[in-house]
Amino acid sequence: MPEARKRSTEGAAGVAEALALESYTPYLFSRLSNRWELDQNRALAAYGLNSTMMRILSVLSGVDSLTINELSVFAIAEQSSTSRTVNQMVEAGLVSRSVEEGDQRRRAVMLTPAGLERLRQADPLIRENVDRLIDGISPKDLEICNRVLARMMYNIRQNQI
Repeated sequence: MPEARKRSTEGAAGVAEALALESYTPYLFSRLSNRWELDQNRALAAYGLNSTMMRILSVLSGVDSLTINELSVFAIAEQSSTSRTVNQMVEAGLVSRSVEEGDQRRRAVMLTPAGLERLRQADPLIRENVDRLIDGISPKDLEICNRVLARMMYNIRQNQI
């Protein structure tokens, strides 16, 4: 049987193996990121959230306020998408916006008590997903993985974080 025909009968797993995708780091990142995003969005829908909203709530829970531009960096989203998401969150009462003192052009986004409560409600679900993600990985290996990923992020960063 010709090699190309043989590979096509092995299914997606066979093709991935034949193309050596399981050892191609950018492919693994993409697969992991896509799968994580899909699973998170599916789970968060029960709370009226998506992964971008969850990142915004999480980031705002640790600071007094951030601008849309700052949030877009942490939320891993385009500025325009972050702005639309923040608008939805304002309408839902999860965050509020105000003009920053000293600069009328800047709008600060803050977490509301309702937003903090929604974050607390979704937290067990997020922890469960993280636990599933890292199941079977030793703390030492996870520390190494995080250190390597942080270095890769540093290598390609386009902002200060």
